[in-house]
Amino acid sequence: MKPLGLKPVFTVGIVLFLATGCRPSGDSTSQPASEARLETQSSGESWHSDTRAPAGRNALQNGWMSIAEDVRLDASGRLVHAETRARGEAPNSLETKVTFDPPSRTVVVEREGKRTEWSVPGDEPWVLAPVTAPAGTTVPTPLVAWTTYRASRDAQWVRLILPLEQKSYVVPRDQYVVGGTVIVGDQAVDVDAHFVRSIQLGGVELARSALGAAFKFNGG
Repeated sequence: MKPLGLKPVFTVGIVLFLATGCRPSGDSTSQPASEARLETQSSGESWHSDTRAPAGRNALQNGWMSIAEDVRLDASGRLVHAETRARGEAPNSLETKVTFDPPSRTVVVEREGKRTEWSVPGDEPWVLAPVTAPAGTTVPTPLVAWTTYRASRDAQWVRLILPLEQKSYVVPRDQYVVGGTVIVGDQAVDVDAHFVRSIQLGGVELARSALGAAFKFNGG
């Protein structure tokens, strides 16, 4: 099935995912949240996103983690470059940085003082796997969902990149995008022509409501 036939409509501004009224199990004080900012859209899209999420299924047991993402897409939606940085919020937690560069077909993983570079075959549009939390669970972010949606709009096949495993797989588009639904990890995420509409972080549903040039996302 072909994804939504809507041309993406962008507004330079801030997209906020905030939760009010419900909290992840095991934590009574903190809330997951995500903010995405479209920084420029000349000949493509340039995004920055910051996400805070439980580092496992139980925030009290596993703690919290922060994920920073920078993504550049070309005019067709293909990934041009991306960097992700993930770090637990516990003392002495180490950062994992991953750099994706489709033009050179390389992925670089930097963690625990080590740098690993590997090559990706093929010329299919890249789809990024979500960050894996220290507890082993995947953390879907709005920006990963959006880049998956954009990359697959005009391609029958895409290449899923698993950076830590140093593997990639060619998969049919409709395995990850059907209409306005994007699969990120084990979660179905709703998108529209503007951006992600709703997503779950740590068991909390975060939904978007448009307010002028910016968007707020509230759970409840």
